[in-house]
Amino acid sequence: MLATACGQKPAKVAETIVTDLINKGIIKDTPDNWGFPISECYERDITVSEIASIIRDIGICPVSSRYLDCLLECMLIGNDDCPECGGEMEVTDGEYKQTGGDGYLTPPEYIPIWEEKTCTHCGHKE
Repeated sequence: MLATACGQKPAKVAETIVTDLINKGIIKDTPDNWGFPISECYERDITVSEIASIIRDIGICPVSSRYLDCLLECMLIGNDDCPECGGEMEVTDGEYKQTGGDGYLTPPEYIPIWEEKTCTHCGHKE
């Protein structure tokens, strides 16, 4: 909704919002915030004027309460592989086939037949 209102691409709007939130000390860039709405990630008390200035920075003027609500409901997503929260996915299970090495003189090499990955932050599995 915010990207549509200001006529910019969602990725650009998201980048501006997160950069402003971090630069103003409203949130910290930490995996503890990934997967949560902005309203649950404050590091300190904030004012309406601080949130309104972020909305103005993305190009929306005048600022109305619906934009304030929309911004505070935005989810913070990390930069890694998890589609749910952006957290880091690690391999937790799988089956592998040996493709090289004899195990005596050269180390064995394996390729995955299948792998299960789990997010280290939110527990999402693929």
